[in-house]
Amino acid sequence: MQQRLNELLKRKSVQAALLAFSLLFSAWCIYDFAQMVKRSHAQGVVRDVSAAVKELQGTQPGIPRAEAFLRRLTAIHTGYAPEEVKIALQDYTSALEKSLVAMKGGYYTNQFDADMAAAREKLLEATRRWN
Repeated sequence: MQQRLNELLKRKSVQAALLAFSLLFSAWCIYDFAQMVKRSHAQGVVRDVSAAVKELQGTQPGIPRAEAFLRRLTAIHTGYAPEEVKIALQDYTSALEKSLVAMKGGYYTNQFDADMAAAREKLLEATRRWN
């Protein structure tokens, strides 16, 4: 049995097939590891956004509350999170910042509510794909 296996492994075609399999398996492992890192960082973003929202709910309404929430969102480190999650978080913070500027200026923020809702949905959808 050992002799037969040694003879089989000496063939060039078997060596080429094993090499091809090894390369494909290595590529798959690297790809899977990268996906695992992205998923982990996306879950970290979700965890940080959830903590910011939970903290927001415990404070009094007003400009300081919105400013603290914006600071908390901009402080979130996205790291190796998927690009769609990074962009969605950036869009949400941008919409919140525009609403905050309008609020500070004494304007109605109703026009920004739709932008914030769309950005929030985009963020939820992007993170849902990676959980």
